[in-house]
Amino acid sequence: MTAGPAAADRRVHRPAAVFDVRDVYRERQNADGVAAVPAGPVRFAVRAVVAPSGRIEPVGWELRTGRTRSGFATFADQIVDAGPPLVIRRLPRSTGVVEVRATCPGFQAAVVSFVPGQGQPTRVDLTPGIGYPFERITVRPGRSGPSLLRGAVLDPDGRGLAGLTVTVDSALYTYRTEDDGAWVNVLPDPLPAPHVAVTVAVPAGRTGQLDPASGPGWQPAGRDFTVTVAVVEGGAVPVPELRLRIV
Repeated sequence: MTAGPAAADRRVHRPAAVFDVRDVYRERQNADGVAAVPAGPVRFAVRAVVAPSGRIEPVGWELRTGRTRSGFATFADQIVDAGPPLVIRRLPRSTGVVEVRATCPGFQAAVVSFVPGQGQPTRVDLTPGIGYPFERITVRPGRSGPSLLRGAVLDPDGRGLAGLTVTVDSALYTYRTEDDGAWVNVLPDPLPAPHVAVTVAVPAGRTGQLDPASGPGWQPAGRDFTVTVAVVEGGAVPVPELRLRIV
């Protein structure tokens, strides 16, 4: 028995991937079981494509995606190669795994992998970035709202350092710095303790040297650097600036 036109149409237009992108902080605050979809556009830069012939790590490739009414991002099979010149490519049928970096205004980037045509949506959990609108998120009854820590990791000349991991005791997530070196983190509500330790980890294979221009309290801790700060429930606390010379 041959498939009818409708079945054939479904085969042709079945996407190579579907992404279930979530605002995990808003979901935690709402706690109503409803998926929280980021309002802004989500872009997927290709980091690597793995096929039987080997692995390639292209520069300037981005998935061309659409968005469903329910908020899923869909990828048919077209990739935009920024070039120059700009070229539209199609994902090779032999592709085994694609690794992408998902970005959305106000969020940290997230790296995920998918197998084209696997059928199941690929979950993409986005955590707050520097521009996240904490003030717009509904606060649960009886709670004070987000308790934030904000800081920056800079070089001795005041330029941002990218690729460092910032961890805060009891915080909801870790933060990986971008080119501006700025970071933000949020603590559970209510606060677990009046003071928390902030730790900055240098990427593997590199060494950091504490610069005298750093703010007060920063101390080396093995290959990492740490400071203890007092936190304010429902408020934003600036963490002393950390300046490092990375070698």
